[in-house]
Amino acid sequence: MIKLQQQRNSKPSLEARIASVERVIFDLDRTVSVLIENIAKYSPSMCEEKHDIQMKDAIWYCTNCKSKCGVIDRSSDEIRIRYKDHIVYCVVGKGGHIKTPCRRCSYMNELKVDV
Repeated sequence: MIKLQQQRNSKPSLEARIASVERVIFDLDRTVSVLIENIAKYSPSMCEEKHDIQMKDAIWYCTNCKSKCGVIDRSSDEIRIRYKDHIVYCVVGKGGHIKTPCRRCSYMNELKVDV
């Protein structure tokens, strides 16, 4: 009975722990190799032709950190901002403006509206 308790309380030997870590690393290496093969096999650059599509809209970047604040569509005089519970302050009409805090640095960006 005492021997059984000692075996339960004893830690595995260093060799057993190293062997266990080596098995895990081998399995991870094999998994990464399969993933790399699949990425190379099904890469969009290999499956699709590249098209040079020019975006007709302008990107509105944060003045402070250059993160993307929104998209400006000049043809329809529309500004699109999309993000979870994002806040936008608008004053419409001549001399109006749009203010929105940057999601990355919290800088209050302002875009003047010329109507």
